[in-house]
Amino acid sequence: MNRTFIRSIRLSGLKDFLDHVIQEANDELESIELRNLTGEFETFEELEHFESAPVNRMEIAARAIGQELMNFVESELHVV
Repeated sequence: MNRTFIRSIRLSGLKDFLDHVIQEANDELESIELRNLTGEFETFEELEHFESAPVNRMEIAARAIGQELMNFVESELHVV
């Protein structure tokens, strides 16, 4: 199989994964913000607690994608 095609699929998969994580986190943050506007959270700390989970997931996904990109570049350098 053509190496360029395989590279493209691999990078596309990483992009799709990150897009999915970001979209879900943004949806959850919007939902939390709507709940905040209705007065559901009594303190800023309570709001911050609920916002931390989606933010943490985005950070973990970004680090994972960064590591996968480093692995990808390293494997490509070994081919050269």
